[in-house]
Amino acid sequence: MEENKKTNTAIVRFSSGRGNQMEIKFPNVVSKKNAIEDIYIDSFTAEVYINYGKKDGQVRSIDSSYWKKSKDLSLDQRNSFLLENSKKVEVDDQQIQDMLQEIHVKTNYSKEKGKEHQVFICLESSSAIIKSFLGPIGTERNCFIPSSKVNNNTVVDVNGTKMALLGQVHTHPFITPREKHIPGGEMLYSENDRVNDYGTSKEDADLARDLHIYVYELDSWNFYKKTSKVSIYRVSPTGIMKKVGATKGNGDANNMVNIGLECLNLKIGR
Repeated sequence: MEENKKTNTAIVRFSSGRGNQMEIKFPNVVSKKNAIEDIYIDSFTAEVYINYGKKDGQVRSIDSSYWKKSKDLSLDQRNSFLLENSKKVEVDDQQIQDMLQEIHVKTNYSKEKGKEHQVFICLESSSAIIKSFLGPIGTERNCFIPSSKVNNNTVVDVNGTKMALLGQVHTHPFITPREKHIPGGEMLYSENDRVNDYGTSKEDADLARDLHIYVYELDSWNFYKKTSKVSIYRVSPTGIMKKVGATKGNGDANNMVNIGLECLNLKIGR
């Protein structure tokens, strides 16, 4: 086979037969060195603008107006322009770990104990840092996420500000069974009444699917100390549940999970 790199073709010759050669035209594939260098997401919605699947590529946050302006530039100019007008996405894992322990404590010790407490894992637009933010307190059995869609990306209301929602974490408190008495003194429980069980619920799986995010759950009902290393379960948009680690406890847990990074990787498909 004879290659011609200038025309991106090759001549293949066969040992016998009529018309014993054939020209092959290869597609023009842009190599990584001649492509946009990093992964870019929208600073408001976290919409993925471009992702070449580079394992070592930075994830950068950029305003939609700058992304649109960059399309008219040459490749070299575009890379420089994008770098100048974007921020590297970081994860404040310590802040998230602290808040996970906080909602566990609130679930068992606060004035609102016995209810689900939740945090949202969000991209902070101004700083490009992924942090956790307290969400509305729920009931004994569920909690409400004030979310909406922007260009098919999920955003959530955090104290009056819309932010890109990358994930959600909530607690499961101890549930008091709802007793139903029948003549004779027996007690029955409704089959539809959820009782405490390890891990995420069907409702959690439905939520992960509908919002296309990871949903995490803390088994606070099974851990009563404020410094407990509470089991953390995760359910994916495809309905797969997995135990992924534990909260930090008093700071010495060795199986903590970087939830912010997991949520970011799901969003960008890495």
